[in-house]
Amino acid sequence: MEGTITISQIMLRDHQKIGTLLANLNNGMNKDHQKVLELFHEFIWTLEKHFFIEERIVLTDYNPPDEKNSAAISNLLREHDHMLKLSRKLEEDLIKNKKVDISQLQKMLIKHRDYENEVLYPMLDLELNKTQKKTIVQKVTDYYKW
Repeated sequence: MEGTITISQIMLRDHQKIGTLLANLNNGMNKDHQKVLELFHEFIWTLEKHFFIEERIVLTDYNPPDEKNSAAISNLLREHDHMLKLSRKLEEDLIKNKKVDISQLQKMLIKHRDYENEVLYPMLDLELNKTQKKTIVQKVTDYYKW
């Protein structure tokens, strides 16, 4: 796909944005409670969008060729669910003005991100045909345009 954006490239942009928001949240944890809530809402919204894009756009056309890849995708989806539940619990605690520790979520996100960056996205760029990749990139681009 020379001259065009790959799945890896377009999804890495999302990872960078999530990482920046998480760093901002981490740096702001001891600041004004309202500001922390705003940062957290922006973070969780971006994370939810990212997971939606992966689950409903990127992985829709991928049929794992074997049980190992199928299990890896299932595990990835379980991780999404677990991280969203943890994020929502942290959000509830923040709303109740409780002190929260985001280190567990941060560790999970880093591990998850690294797997996607190093294994999943390159694999999709290799295994999907040119039309599938072009469709995915176009759908993701369109999603962010609205």
